[in-house]
Amino acid sequence: MFTFTILEDKEGQAVGFEAQGHVGVFGKGENPGCAAASFLTQMLITAIKDELFVFVNVKQGENGELSCHITNMLLPPQQEKVDFLFHIAERGLKDLPKMDPSAEIRVERRRK
Repeated sequence: MFTFTILEDKEGQAVGFEAQGHVGVFGKGENPGCAAASFLTQMLITAIKDELFVFVNVKQGENGELSCHITNMLLPPQQEKVDFLFHIAERGLKDLPKMDPSAEIRVERRRK
């Protein structure tokens, strides 16, 4: 099971994410669903950091856990774009079981 948790502030705006687990039934490096989930999470980090110029703190654990937290205050136009990127990543992850029926993915939101 792959879990992607979108972290929100008290107003419900995205401020980061935590991802953990594995997608599908094949081992590491052999599952297209897992590769797609990894790509979507990395794309999200790159888009926030390099396209919107938002500072993030990224941590990767030894067991594949990945977290990304926005470290600076965002202007409303930046926050709107960040929320849109999270929405796109959420939709993509929720659609992965259509590509890989063995994919078990949970996408959730948690307010800080």
